[in-house]
Amino acid sequence: MVLSAIRPVSVYGASKAACENLIHAYTNLYGLKAVVLRYANVVGPRLRHGVIYDFVVKLCKNSKQLEILGDGTQKRSYIYIDDAIEATLIAYNMAAGKRFEVYNVGSEDYITVKKVANIVVNTLGLKDVNLLPT
Repeated sequence: MVLSAIRPVSVYGASKAACENLIHAYTNLYGLKAVVLRYANVVGPRLRHGVIYDFVVKLCKNSKQLEILGDGTQKRSYIYIDDAIEATLIAYNMAAGKRFEVYNVGSEDYITVKKVANIVVNTLGLKDVNLLPT
């Protein structure tokens, strides 16, 4: 498999790219097999982190204003946990017999953080919430 160039824009992204490269090196050096899955933001009933969870927690503390990190135009892709599990099993089967495979697990659909904030506000039945970009 030929790896495409990865150009991370954050330290977090660079650390993930470095890990993928280390895994790739180990598969070549030691004959290991590996499947790397790049998940979108996984959501589901036991969600305890991420922007949706953070919005709910913030609104429980103050239902009149919601601080949004950034200007709200950042785009995110989400995948439901059951779909992520199914994709994991499919990727495992697709990679059978291959030395190293990388799969993006998510969709091509994106939603802005501001729209997510509005969905959370509406789902909680709140009115007149001031969205504060940071």
